[in-house]
Amino acid sequence: MNELKQRIKSACFEKDLPISNMLMSAGIQSGDFYMAINGKKPFYRGWRKRISEVLDKREEDLFPEFTEKEYE
Repeated sequence: MNELKQRIKSACFEKDLPISNMLMSAGIQSGDFYMAINGKKPFYRGWRKRISEVLDKREEDLFPEFTEKEYE
């Protein structure tokens, strides 16, 4: 399992929130999410922001590989 998937799964577990419910709350289609997790689709900035808000986590903590690239 890749690190990004593990971080999201752990954050959902901490909130006692299934991934499917987190995606519904964030307004993201599950198929799109899993394609992005597996690197077959871009992980859009809006998705990252909404997921972070639903999980009450900082975007930089959940998605460090994306935020580092954006600031370089």
